[in-house]
Amino acid sequence: MKVKYMCALLAFFGLITALPMVYGQLGEQAGQPTLNVSLGSSTTFNYTILNSGSTPINYSVILPTLNTIPNNATPAVTVSPMNGTLLPHSQQEMTIDVSMPSGDKTGLKWLGIVQVVEINANKNSSAGIGATINAGIAKILTIYSVAAKPLPFIVIAAIVVVIILVVVAVAYLLIRRKKVHNKRKRRAR
Repeated sequence: MKVKYMCALLAFFGLITALPMVYGQLGEQAGQPTLNVSLGSSTTFNYTILNSGSTPINYSVILPTLNTIPNNATPAVTVSPMNGTLLPHSQQEMTIDVSMPSGDKTGLKWLGIVQVVEINANKNSSAGIGATINAGIAKILTIYSVAAKPLPFIVIAAIVVVIILVVVAVAYLLIRRKKVHNKRKRRAR
């Protein structure tokens, strides 16, 4: 009798121990993306999703629905890759790209949720009874519009130097052409 209980107990603990190793476990890198995006430019944010389980996970990204601000365009948000498969014990770097329209005001704030959800290949469609729940992870995306950054001093200085060199080169060519022209006139006389 004790042997039966011991065997049943060992089988139970073996099942509990092996069960988590059978499934994929979707996870993500900690931290919430807060992006300061200059008007008329774009910014990227990279983060990592991971599969800590022993089976592959098919995933898909759901883009955020950002709050709207009257009389201002909403920034464009793209995520790459939008879907894929996470192999067991692997990770995938995700890139969030935010493009800010140039006509917006500075100091505006948008919020949205970027979601990565597991795609279940065995979706059971019944006659409207029940719900399908997909495992997933979410990041709260916060976007601020900031003033466009002015050109750095070195870039402005380089542009001025190039303009001066072009003006000097053109002046030199014009003076040289005039000398050659005058020399030909004297020879012709």
